[in-house]
Amino acid sequence: MQTTESLTSKFLEGDIQAYECIFKMHYSELCLFATKFVSCPDTAEEIVQDLFCKIWEKKKSLHIETSIKSYLYGAVRLNCLKLIRDKKIQSKHIKEIKLNSDTISFEDVMENIELQKKIYDTIQQLPSQRRKIFELSRFENLKYREIAEKLELSPKTIENQMGKALKFIRENLKDYLKILVLLFSLK
Repeated sequence: MQTTESLTSKFLEGDIQAYECIFKMHYSELCLFATKFVSCPDTAEEIVQDLFCKIWEKKKSLHIETSIKSYLYGAVRLNCLKLIRDKKIQSKHIKEIKLNSDTISFEDVMENIELQKKIYDTIQQLPSQRRKIFELSRFENLKYREIAEKLELSPKTIENQMGKALKFIRENLKDYLKILVLLFSLK
C-alpha cells in the first residue's frame, strides 16, 4: 500500500491512478466539509469537483507544502468563502438593480437580447459531446454522476469535460461576466 506522500508525489508527476486514489480518499469528506459552509450539498459537490479539476490541470505547477489532505481542505474552505463573499456582493447588486428596475430602457432590453445571443452562440461553439454534458448539467440540473450514467461515460470524463466547457465559456464571455452573474441570479 502506498503512502499519501508517494501518492501525492505521483499525482504531481501526472499519474492518473494516484490522482484517482486521492480523489476517492477525500472526495466525500470534502463534500461534507464544504456543505458546512454553503449549506447546499449540490453546491458543495460542485466546489469540490471544480477543485479536483483545477488541481489536475495545474498539477505540474502546484507547490503543496503540507499534506495533500490539508491542502485540499484549505482550498475547499477558501473556495467556499469566496463563493459566500461573491453571493453577498451579488445580492447587493441585485437589490440595487431591483431598486432601479423602474428605469429599464429599450437599450437595456436590446443589450440583454444581444447578450443572450452571445451566450447561445458561445455554447454552440462547444464540441457536441461537451455541449451536451454542459447542457445536461446547467440546464437540466443533473449531477455529474447522473450525466455519466446517461451518456455511459465515466464521472471523471464528465468532470473533465465540464471543466473545459466552463473555461471556454469564461474565456469567450469574459467581457460579460458581471452582467451574466446578475442576469442568472435574477431568475
